[in-house]
Amino acid sequence: MDLQLKNIKLNLEFSEETIMFHADVFANGKKIAHAKNEGCGGCTFYYPYENQQETLKEAEKYAKTLPSIFFSMGDKTHELEMDLECWINLEIEDYMNAKKIKRIL
Repeated sequence: MDLQLKNIKLNLEFSEETIMFHADVFANGKKIAHAKNEGCGGCTFYYPYENQQETLKEAEKYAKTLPSIFFSMGDKTHELEMDLECWINLEIEDYMNAKKIKRIL
């Protein structure tokens, strides 16, 4: 499955603990869900577009097959298993970092 985020709108000015954004989730080129985070430290939420509930469920299953993220904190290594919410957040972070790099260059 090919997952993509498109129509990304960031609002860093009002982001507090997490990145405030709105975006559309695409699976195999088809818009299936709207994702958002209010930027106050809470979860990223996503909602299926009309008649896309089954495709969204497939995307959720697919996201769980993606590799885990490993990170170190102190002297311990931790594993964060992938899911659709985590994937969306990582994509938003990559998008934001790419915009920062572009601005610097």
